[in-house]
Amino acid sequence: PVIVAALGPQMLKLAGSLADGTATWMGGAKYLETVAVPTIRAAAAEAGRPEPRVVCGLPIAVTKNVESARATAAETFQTYGQLP
Repeated sequence: PVIVAALGPQMLKLAGSLADGTATWMGGAKYLETVAVPTIRAAAAEAGRPEPRVVCGLPIAVTKNVESARATAAETFQTYGQLP
């Protein structure tokens, strides 16, 4: 299977029409439900392709020090909140 990294609507349409699915990064449940999944599914259906696979990558921390993990995550991922 060919999985294309896509987040925006145009890349999701491309992935749906030409590939077997998409891989997202840090897209929450609302984004997946309202943007990613409907967009890629519609593009695949329009192209006569099978329902695409959607792979969702999310950061995870297993720790007893919750405050430290939150601080590290806030620093590590701060630029994501500034992206268009």
